[in-house]
Amino acid sequence: MTTRSLSRFEVVLVVAVIALAAVIAFGTIWAFAFGPANARRADPAAETIVAESGGKRAVFGGIGQLRAATADDDAVTVVVSPYFPYPADDAPFREELVSRTVEMRRLVLDWFRARRASDLADLGEDGVKAALLTEINRVLLLGRLEAVYFDEYHVIGEDLPGRR
Repeated sequence: MTTRSLSRFEVVLVVAVIALAAVIAFGTIWAFAFGPANARRADPAAETIVAESGGKRAVFGGIGQLRAATADDDAVTVVVSPYFPYPADDAPFREELVSRTVEMRRLVLDWFRARRASDLADLGEDGVKAALLTEINRVLLLGRLEAVYFDEYHVIGEDLPGRR
């Protein structure tokens, strides 16, 4: 059996393959450690809100998932799934929330349709929640919501070239 030494080209090729593998491994580790740049922090799950309140809070999520186009000339899509904690023993308030579901859906959709993607970016998720909380509380008669949470909140197309 004879041994032969690697040519200069083969050595460069092996080094390039090793370097590429190292970059891929490092990038994967980095992505898992720090997550994507646009990752949002998760709001507390409905079950967690109820459990942590000892059953004194219930959660209304009847609005469901909504999709709205922004007011931009080249509209961006916003996907949002809001939910709200409320006092579990307040049956009339729950009935109001249920009876106003269509109105609240329309209110949330209209609110997003009246804004540009840059407005949403400037407000940030917490600012969007505060504004929606104010708008929703304006139409409620039997009680007030204290917080708005999102199961899902995405501004799709916000990162496209030419934006902001």
